[in-house]
Amino acid sequence: MIRNSLWPFPEQARRWRAVGCMAMALLLLGIAPALAADPDNLPALREQALVAANADREEHGLEPLELAESLNRAAQAHARDMLARDYFAHDSPDGRTVQDRYREHGGPAGRVVAENLGQCIGCPAEIDAVRIEALQEGWMNSPGHRENLLTPELDQFGYGIAVAGDRLVAVQTFSGPGRSPGQAEGQPARPVSQDEAGELVLELVNAARAERGLPALAASGVLDDVGKAILPEPEAGSAMPADDLGTALPAEERERWVALFAISAGCGGCGAGLDAADADWFSRQWLESAQTGQALLSPDMTHLGLAAKADGSGGKTAVAVLGRMRTNR
Repeated sequence: MIRNSLWPFPEQARRWRAVGCMAMALLLLGIAPALAADPDNLPALREQALVAANADREEHGLEPLELAESLNRAAQAHARDMLARDYFAHDSPDGRTVQDRYREHGGPAGRVVAENLGQCIGCPAEIDAVRIEALQEGWMNSPGHRENLLTPELDQFGYGIAVAGDRLVAVQTFSGPGRSPGQAEGQPARPVSQDEAGELVLELVNAARAERGLPALAASGVLDDVGKAILPEPEAGSAMPADDLGTALPAEERERWVALFAISAGCGGCGAGLDAADADWFSRQWLESAQTGQALLSPDMTHLGLAAKADGSGGKTAVAVLGRMRTNR
């Protein structure tokens, strides 16, 4: 019996499809579960589980997964908890999710987290390589679980397995940087530098301005530097400083600008590095918002600068700085 789940960060929820499984946990009703026990050979079983998962990934041309201790701890804790509290689900009775467990056991923010569950009732008490292979085969024969195992944007793996009486529960956990929200499924990544991302954003914004008969914005290295000075970290909850934007301008530039306006956007689980698809996504977020779209399409603005950052684990932030330069110079 197997179940799967994929839990992205809220910003990217619409990009990932969680496939439900109409399986029922055939629990022994009216019988208190025995204390969950970890196998004595748990490290070896985890290695076997990793080898089995990577063999299937290799068969499909994917990079291998690596064991991550935070995922191991999260998976083992969930396996024990399901046996101790007699349930079989991705969410615990108190509402904790796979992402909650991952973070509680040291997993960093900004990464996509996925989970596969499996159980066996009345199986032989001995947990060996044959049992690990059988669980892996069951997951690969289930579309949702197979999707988690063969997701290219997941790169780390954890495994938990525990026994209580004649019931065995196994948990696979995965994490990875995800992919750009602007990148279609199956579309190859197109890495870009920060400068190239800025050029793409400027091109997309100017295309929207041209549709409305507005003059094009010019690129500005000065405004790029202002954006870099105020760019928040990709970590959740970080924000641009509230100080006057003018203080980020070099002293010799302050008389050249009439107005500055900065807008930002961020995402988690959206790829390891900057991608051309990010420029499209950030631009669309800004243009489709009433407030930021009004600024980008203002006839008064003359220049645009951009700064963007990827933390390598799935978190990204970008800041666009709009400016109006004095015309009497």
